[in-house]
Amino acid sequence: MSRIGINIDGIEKTVKKLQSYGEEGDKQIRELTEIKARDIEINAKEVVPVGTPESTGIRGYIGGSLRQSIRAEKLSELSWIITAYEFYASFVEYGTRKMTARPYLFPAWKRGIISYRKDLKKALDRLAKKYNK
Repeated sequence: MSRIGINIDGIEKTVKKLQSYGEEGDKQIRELTEIKARDIEINAKEVVPVGTPESTGIRGYIGGSLRQSIRAEKLSELSWIITAYEFYASFVEYGTRKMTARPYLFPAWKRGIISYRKDLKKALDRLAKKYNK
């Protein structure tokens, strides 16, 4: 099982400022966190390698179990984790002595984090404008 959590350094100031707007700011954080976690799940599913009869050497092979095992799960109001549940998930992500790494979780996480930071900042700007702060 491979796990990548959405714990982001460097956004504490933005989150604290959003929280200063009370429930409205908290709601923005919760909604954006869920949206980004689900975006990361979708993106990881789009890029994860899927086995084929040619790649496995198994005639009639139907792949996709790794893709189906990827899930975004809520741990708390502001914490989500993206997990790939297949036993070989980390072998694909990080590689082995006999297999080159084919990352799918980390690249999806990286793209998601970049847009998450931008979206939190936009939410803060909207609330600041609304309340003239």
